[in-house]
Amino acid sequence: MSIAELKRENAELKAANLKLQDQARLMETILDSLSEGVVVANLEGEILFANPASLKIVGMRPADVSAEEWSETYGTFYPDKVTQVPSTELPLYRAMQGEITDNVKLFTRNKNRPKGFFLVSVGTLYLTKLAT
Repeated sequence: MSIAELKRENAELKAANLKLQDQARLMETILDSLSEGVVVANLEGEILFANPASLKIVGMRPADVSAEEWSETYGTFYPDKVTQVPSTELPLYRAMQGEITDNVKLFTRNKNRPKGFFLVSVGTLYLTKLAT
């Protein structure tokens, strides 16, 4: 490969990288402006992103806990307000297993939201492949 070809490929890579950065900033701006909570986790249950609305809704930042501890950590109950939802039944956990969930009603009560609140999980899914 010639020096000219290397320079051209390097310029193309830089341009592609800048375009990706611009797209990422745009996506973050869009997600940050939503009034709905958006939470993204990887297959290991690590929370990768939580928009400001999700933090306000739940009253806390993502905790460094395993996916199996989500329900207890965030205080997630069935609508009866008494029975704790097993973490494996939470919409985000189910999405990690490849399920698509919609219209799941839950009640959340934790130290930062002691009165609790009802929420409805809408359109939870897991994207197994984001780009090729």
